[in-house]
Amino acid sequence: MGNTVTPLIPSIIASIQDVARELIPLKDIVNLDSRLEGAALNQAVTVPGTAVVAGTNIAPGATSPGGSDVTTPSQQITLSKARAFSFTVTGEELQSMTERGAGFVSAELQEAIRACANEIYTDAVAFVAQGAGYALGTQGTNPFASNTDFAADMKKSLDDGLAPASGRVLVIDTTTDAALGKLGINTQAYQAGTDSILRSGEKLPLQGLRLPLANVNYSHTKGTGTNYQVNNGAGYAIGATAITVDTGAGTIVAGDVITFAGHTTKYVAAGLNGTTLTLNAPLVAAVADNEAITVGNGGTRLAALARPALSFAVRPPSLPSGGDSARGREMFYDPISGLTFSIAHYVEYMREKWMVEAVWGGKVVRSLWARQALSN
Repeated sequence: MGNTVTPLIPSIIASIQDVARELIPLKDIVNLDSRLEGAALNQAVTVPGTAVVAGTNIAPGATSPGGSDVTTPSQQITLSKARAFSFTVTGEELQSMTERGAGFVSAELQEAIRACANEIYTDAVAFVAQGAGYALGTQGTNPFASNTDFAADMKKSLDDGLAPASGRVLVIDTTTDAALGKLGINTQAYQAGTDSILRSGEKLPLQGLRLPLANVNYSHTKGTGTNYQVNNGAGYAIGATAITVDTGAGTIVAGDVITFAGHTTKYVAAGLNGTTLTLNAPLVAAVADNEAITVGNGGTRLAALARPALSFAVRPPSLPSGGDSARGREMFYDPISGLTFSIAHYVEYMREKWMVEAVWGGKVVRSLWARQALSN
């Protein structure tokens, strides 16, 4: 039978263009990885990293000096979600709308695209929050409530993590954006160097961090862990990431912010398994036996990173060799968000169904290049 999606292509494209201008700056935070796009749902893909290379003294002779073997680290990444956002409409419903039928379908497709894009973006931010090495700021406090010092602190943290100088972003929410908009450095043209911030509201980069605006953000739910202490007679030296704990109770989950009593650095936990607390990034100061561990509060997490830190892929779902029962299916690429949507049309008994489909997944592959920004 004929492809009944085709007559609606202009309306669908218009819908995608509308949704692409919602505040979900996916392209600002993800490094779309083509290596993942060929993977099946839940299939692990090995992404190699790099190993430290040691130096050696140069000694002239008949042969070159022996090199050092390296063990290249790697990580497993999966496309973990396959989702469809659908709606149905009956023949009677279309009859009641007469000439508005096509317009109704286009509007509902816009809603389906919006829901799909928002979920993809929320998951990407969650990956950053759960895979970041460290956290900065104070939960419940706007980082730009009175000045822009937070941007300088974030720059230093990324510099210390050897993050690339290019492609750095700090995604801000509307509350943070409003606070920045009220600072004199933005409202007074002689300080800002331009009146465009005051007129258009678009913020200039701060300390090398672009500031894309999002109104879809990740809110972290903390684990229940309390009263844990370091359990190692010798303590742990700088560089450790696996910490044995005791005395406490409850869970510590991926994305929880961890602090030790002896210093102020905020670490992001990969999780607590038995008595082993794993950190995403190494200790920057030694910790002592019986040192108290605190799990920070949950709440809104803003993402700060250099884009190569997050490996991410989105693709249409794979079909059987003979296709499925869809009357028609079209692929639509949105150049603004970088997303490819599959839009399918199914004809059922006395009704039709429309579906927006996508498969996606990702992971932070460079935890030292990603940060949680604690916010309101």
